[in-house]
Amino acid sequence: MRIDILNDDIQVTFAKCLFANELNSNFSDIYKFSDAKRGNSGYSFGVTQLDVNNSANALHALKDMNFTTEEIAGLKAKTINLIPMNYKLMTNRTVVDKWDMFQIRECLSWPLLLCNEIGVDFSVEETFLHIADYHNQFNFSRGGRMYLWLKSVKQPVTPEMIRDFKYTTQYGKQYPDDVERRYQNIVNIVRG
Repeated sequence: MRIDILNDDIQVTFAKCLFANELNSNFSDIYKFSDAKRGNSGYSFGVTQLDVNNSANALHALKDMNFTTEEIAGLKAKTINLIPMNYKLMTNRTVVDKWDMFQIRECLSWPLLLCNEIGVDFSVEETFLHIADYHNQFNFSRGGRMYLWLKSVKQPVTPEMIRDFKYTTQYGKQYPDDVERRYQNIVNIVRG
């Protein structure tokens, strides 16, 4: 099965998946900086957990909310008092929401472009949501590990295959429980 276009339903479903995976479905954490304390993660915010150390969109969003160069540097270094920074996020909720939607659309459109480029055959639409979640968390890049693996797969790709691929990553080896949690969240949302 190929996916050629992204409809509103898949965007809403993916937003629900990210909300569960990134924030454990906790609304109060959307407009607060959080710290995953894993790997090279920086402070993150929004439903998509835009990471100030690893996401250009996070930096664009902060600039859009009039965070100063010094505030951004403090957030990147994790040396700044978060109380006023969280207040700034809260008072700029519409900007956070705008960049979340931008990130959600990008997390769907870029993987779709790459999957269509290499002719990925999906067993079900849910498989694509697992790939989009991978992109939000790790960055699905042309010529990267996920790309090359998908290119080599000759049968329809299943959600379980994406989960099992994630187990082979450094993150998956360190945090297999998180890989399973994210997988199960998407399964529960899609399959009810």
